[in-house]
Amino acid sequence: MTPRFGEDDRERVRSALEHCLAIKLTRPGRRRKVMTDEVGRVYWIMGYGDWHGIEPDMIDALRRDHDALLVIARRTKQTIRVFAGPLRPLLHKSENLPVAKSGR
Repeated sequence: MTPRFGEDDRERVRSALEHCLAIKLTRPGRRRKVMTDEVGRVYWIMGYGDWHGIEPDMIDALRRDHDALLVIARRTKQTIRVFAGPLRPLLHKSENLPVAKSGR
């Protein structure tokens, strides 16, 4: 069984992104999965298997943050593999995304 993706893992992914992209990421608000760089570009860092459905306010954020990146990190027993891409294609399919019913 693959270990659960936790906050320590998210911190490792943040650190790796900062190093590879020569940026500094900070949390702009309460969401632990959302970070921004120095120029305001948004990064959504999610662990593989971490998806419970998108919350309605996240859809609103998608519409505002056209240059945002989605970062998915898949944890195995020894490593974390990171995949990143633009969030813009999700915006075009947002009506097909599952919406979270709880406030998770």
